[in-house]
Amino acid sequence: MPNRLLISLCFLIGLAIPLSGQTTLSWPLLAKVQYVKVTDDGLGYAYMKPVFSDTLEALEGQRVRIKGYVLPMDAEGKEMALSAFPFSSCFFCGGAGQESVMSLALTDSALRYETDQVVTFEGILALSDEPFDLIYRLESARPVKED
Repeated sequence: MPNRLLISLCFLIGLAIPLSGQTTLSWPLLAKVQYVKVTDDGLGYAYMKPVFSDTLEALEGQRVRIKGYVLPMDAEGKEMALSAFPFSSCFFCGGAGQESVMSLALTDSALRYETDQVVTFEGILALSDEPFDLIYRLESARPVKED
């Protein structure tokens, strides 16, 4: 297993780190997305479509881990997102971009978390360029204990 200094350095420069069969994502890596303006005649307006890096494209469909702040997406706390930033600075409330948040499709829908609780999740990375979706989703997500 890589040592902590190497892991810290990789997170700072935005690399993905393979650890025992899965990759640990960093928020700087997820921030490496570009946007192009697209006009959709069906929708009747233009929107900014994400263009993912080759690294992110290669990770789509792979089992990954990521640590972040849990944000509720509905009043009941059934829909959740994970953010690089706490609620007051997140994509929905602050100046961060949508690349700093991902939706969570939990394997156990009974799990509940406090707003801004820091949790590491493992799941399958899905990328989306749909105008009404978040650009990142963690499918089959489950919490994991860190080493």
